[in-house]
Amino acid sequence: MNRESWLTKAVEELAETFFAPDKMTFEHPIRISAGWCRGSNKAIGQCWPNKASAGNFIEIFISPNLHEPVKVLATILHELIHAHLGNGKGHGKEFKVVVNKFGLAGRVTATFASEGSELYAKLEKLAKKIGEYPHKKLTPLNNTEKKGENKGAWIRFKSVSADDYRCVVSPKSLEEHGVPKDPWGEELIPVK
Repeated sequence: MNRESWLTKAVEELAETFFAPDKMTFEHPIRISAGWCRGSNKAIGQCWPNKASAGNFIEIFISPNLHEPVKVLATILHELIHAHLGNGKGHGKEFKVVVNKFGLAGRVTATFASEGSELYAKLEKLAKKIGEYPHKKLTPLNNTEKKGENKGAWIRFKSVSADDYRCVVSPKSLEEHGVPKDPWGEELIPVK
C-alpha cells in the first residue's frame, strides 16, 4: 500500500466510523494526498472545496511533516468535518459542535486527539486496522539550507497549536535531541 492508498483508506474508515452512524454525508467525492498547505506555515491539513477542483472533488491535503498515524488520522478527521459542513462554515459554531461530538481537543483551528482519550484509542485501533502509514517525515529546509549557506544557523520552530509559542534550536541540539514539543505534546514545526 502506498501513501495515497493509505490516506484514501483512512478517509473511508473515518467516514464509516464517525460520520455514517449519524447519516452525516459528503456532497462530493473526496480525494486526499500529502502536500504542503497553501497560505499557511502552520497548517497541517487543508480542505479545498469542490469548486476549486476541475474534477469536482473535495480535495484534502495532509502535511508531509506529519508521520505519526494517530496524528494523521486526527488531522483527516478535522478536514472531513470541513468536507461535511462545507468550507464556507469555517471553524464556527457548527464546526465546534461536530469537533466536540467526535472528541477532538484543542482550539477549533488546531484540533488533535489527546493521548489517553476515547478518541485517541479509536484512532489507534483504526491505525492498526489500516496498517503502517507508509510515509516518513518530510521537513522543509530553511532558506539558508536551500542556498547552501550558513549551515550552522539556529533553526526557528513554532507550535501547530499556538502560533505565538516559538523557540530557537541549535542544529547540534536538534541532531542530539530531536524536534522539540510544545506544551500540548505536538512536535514543533520549522518557521519558514
